Amino acid sequence: MDSAPSVTPGDDPFVGPIVPLNGDARKLVDRTREILHRTIHEPGSAFTQDIADSPTRGATVSLGSLTLELKQGTFRAHAFESLTDRSHIIALSKGDITTEDPLLIRVHSECITSETLGGCDCDCVEQLEGALQAIADEGRGVVFYLRQEGRGAGYSLKGRDRMMVCASENEVETFEAYKELGLAPDERRYERLRDVSYLLGIQAPLKVMTNNPDKIAGLESLGFVVEDRRPLTIDPNPHNAYYLNTKGQNGHMLGENGTSSTVAGYPWKVETFAPHRLPDALRFSHNASYPLPIRPMEGALVLSPEDFYALQDLQAEGEAPLVHSVEGLSFGKFRVQLTEAALKMMQEDPKSSLAQFVGHRPHWFNDHIYHDSVTGLDFVALTYAERDDIVPLVRVHSENLLDRFPLADEDETTKYQQSIDAIVSHGRGMLLLYPEDGRGKGFSSTFLERRLVEEGHATNSTEASQMLGLGDDRRDYDALAQLILHHCPEGRIRLIFTSQASIERKKPFLDLLKELGVDVEGYEFLQ
Repeated sequence: MDSAPSVTPGDDPFVGPIVPLNGDARKLVDRTREILHRTIHEPGSAFTQDIADSPTRGATVSLGSLTLELKQGTFRAHAFESLTDRSHIIALSKGDITTEDPLLIRVHSECITSETLGGCDCDCVEQLEGALQAIADEGRGVVFYLRQEGRGAGYSLKGRDRMMVCASENEVETFEAYKELGLAPDERRYERLRDVSYLLGIQAPLKVMTNNPDKIAGLESLGFVVEDRRPLTIDPNPHNAYYLNTKGQNGHMLGENGTSSTVAGYPWKVETFAPHRLPDALRFSHNASYPLPIRPMEGALVLSPEDFYALQDLQAEGEAPLVHSVEGLSFGKFRVQLTEAALKMMQEDPKSSLAQFVGHRPHWFNDHIYHDSVTGLDFVALTYAERDDIVPLVRVHSENLLDRFPLADEDETTKYQQSIDAIVSHGRGMLLLYPEDGRGKGFSSTFLERRLVEEGHATNSTEASQMLGLGDDRRDYDALAQLILHHCPEGRIRLIFTSQASIERKKPFLDLLKELGVDVEGYEFLQ
């Protein structure tokens, strides 16, 4: 894409007729050009910036780049921040993206439920990982990751959409729900991609990975040259099949294998409600609650007796052992760990009977969404209740936005999955997702911290935080404590911490819980 359209004086009514310049006028023109040259960054300047540079185009500023080791190989993560609303775009690049050869790209909108929470009621995470693999195979390309949750409407409104769809038992589809909420079918905007492309030096025609023709039209309306469309076909599962069928009926080009007639129901009756403030925590508006199917930790299932017997029947059909271990749980179900051979079998044949069996049995959590009027952020509380007569397990989980990508090092993702597994096996609990990166410091801060460490300006994240003038933990524990009390009014909980060292580090949080009358009766540790 060109850096800017060329304009001749005759084209511009504000320039007027061309006249010879005298010496003083020439000096003024030269001075003006010098000022503009110093003010405007060159195309591709995001690739050459050092830690003191801040390449800017329009309202978009580059935060620099990091090396990101993904399951699909080594990528470069370029981060950009808006000066108007502080939203972010991440560009994951591979190879030389500044040449004029057609460039393979994906414009991807964030999805908290599938990329962070492990939900399987959409195809977003599969599209993200499929696009990254396609770029890795080609050796060159970019995924533009935009913070436009819920087709640009935000998570609170996406949650209200999901609540309406679930309450209607799929009689109301997502686009109808958006209309009832007073929203356009798609609220996403792509204008900032022009600034990002300028700063990255992208000038090639594009090969766009998408099933959505409106996305192609949106890019072309901004001046991008789209040479080709590449489909991203995802095999549906019973929990996202209705959503994919709806997209197909509304113009998405999914192909013959992109839809399915096998649609799962919901585990409980969903009741809709109007947004309302919590009487015991007035800063929060409760905007939505709906059932979210979450993928189990790899190879770990919680099965009813009937499902356990069905798994034994599958075992009888084959030769390789499927079950590594079985644990009886206090609420009448079994926790089953599959063998490595079983996992390999599902990986090699995703449509096998075993893979279908596992795919039909997610963990069902109630996904509650609260908008905090103090910070303007959406808090998520995932609750699970097979029993109501035991002390709930509670985990406060803070993510880093980069953890949403399929990292080769899955440490943080594993902590989340371990927490979900612990809550399900216990029979009652809650996971609170803190909505700001890096212990409340925000994505820009944590990205700059990682840059400082990667480029050798700091030895660790604590030192990098100090260089940025930040504390190590800026989470709003008052907000978290209020939500915990709201969901656990009996005032008794057990906390899931990463390690025993967390007890001392979280003392301010524990003191707040005590002040609110919440008794922490014990801890479970992930390490």
